[in-house]
Amino acid sequence: MRAMFALLAICGCKSGESHDVSPLGPADDRSPCLSGGIEFPVGSEFPTLDDCNSCTCNGGKTAVFCTLVYCPHPPTGCIVNEVMYDDGASNVPDPNSCNCCSCIGGQITRCSTESCARPPACKYGEAYYQDGHGFATRDGDFSCTCRAGAFSCGPSSPRAVSDASSEVTAPCKLPEGLSGPEPALLLPSPQPLRAAEFSPPSEIDSRGLDQDLSLIWQLRHALPPRSSVRAWLHGIPGISREQPLELGYGLERIDAGLLGHYGTCDVRILLIHDELSELRVECSFDEWRLLENTLRTALGPAFEITSDADRGRATLRLNSQRMQGVARTTLDAALGPVLDAPVPPKLTVAYELLSSPFSRLVIGTACANGIAPLGRPETLALAFAKRFDLLRNVLSGSNPEARIYAAWALDQAKAFTWRDRLIAEHVRHSALEVMTCSGAWKGPATSEVAAAGLEAR
Repeated sequence: MRAMFALLAICGCKSGESHDVSPLGPADDRSPCLSGGIEFPVGSEFPTLDDCNSCTCNGGKTAVFCTLVYCPHPPTGCIVNEVMYDDGASNVPDPNSCNCCSCIGGQITRCSTESCARPPACKYGEAYYQDGHGFATRDGDFSCTCRAGAFSCGPSSPRAVSDASSEVTAPCKLPEGLSGPEPALLLPSPQPLRAAEFSPPSEIDSRGLDQDLSLIWQLRHALPPRSSVRAWLHGIPGISREQPLELGYGLERIDAGLLGHYGTCDVRILLIHDELSELRVECSFDEWRLLENTLRTALGPAFEITSDADRGRATLRLNSQRMQGVARTTLDAALGPVLDAPVPPKLTVAYELLSSPFSRLVIGTACANGIAPLGRPETLALAFAKRFDLLRNVLSGSNPEARIYAAWALDQAKAFTWRDRLIAEHVRHSALEVMTCSGAWKGPATSEVAAAGLEAR
């Protein structure tokens, strides 16, 4: 998106003539100019849709004078409330409701269908204004505001113009069933911020910081996803994708990422039957002490920010409660329900790691340099605490490596019930591939091979 002030399509204008602007009434020094159904007074200057030319209403014989600056790349997006949305954008506010739409070929289309009508919008040139929004001439002396589908225009005070320009485009709602930060908090600035706006310390690479600010802007510009997840990911410039990972029972995880100079952002998506269940954006940044204020401004209030030493982390979560319910129901039918169980503080981190479908666990005894693979110490922590109820929940959970670890730990502790053994056999003989390691070697293996490897040690 980028900010737009003018909303009039004029091309190839010559001094004293225009395709879209004309004098109103006899050509004398007091005649206003008519454009898009709006009368602009003599002396007013209003810009054009190409965002680099402008016209002045002179009255008299010269009538209208338009500049002739060459604009090689005229905008092809959609304009709502003086904000330009790029062609292909999927977060365009519907001018007449709270719904979100796509901008396709300069047309606002493919809108969501929430029942949330607003008063009718106004159109000037190719631009739409929601009720209560408007624009002013460049000198600020004349302004128009949309009221119930028609512009109300007239002289404006500097305060009125200032108040009007500070209005924020009413954000469209999150897609049905998706919960997370308010949509208004996800909206980025019209353009990516620039390092020069913050006067970074001399030890900071300004070009590198610009790269990170652009990365953040791209993510915020793309959120929330309003098309199929795969198509949405494909539309984010510069994003890298890994192969989708099957978690079993209709669950699938997609990991993607954006690489900046001082930071990286991981995008992790959980699908159930190809529909979005959960989306997480996790960014981390070096030089946090020097860049905190800049990055906080760029990230906005939708991200939850934590920091330690000289590194900052920002997290954003969007969830579909409906699809999360579908996922849990599917797992319950195959592996049994997860039961409510209190988790002591000292086991919280371990239990959350094993329960999360986003955890990249590895099955084995020791990986490279004798380091225990992620997931094994956490499983042993629950087993040593004799929290077999938590291990049973992990066995019925959404992480395939954690399920194998939980079955192994329950078996080793001789805590298997007949139900546990049935679920463990079901998990063991699934066709899923899981990540394993043995010394310096690390790679995928079937669930059966991974489980047999644990039992042999």
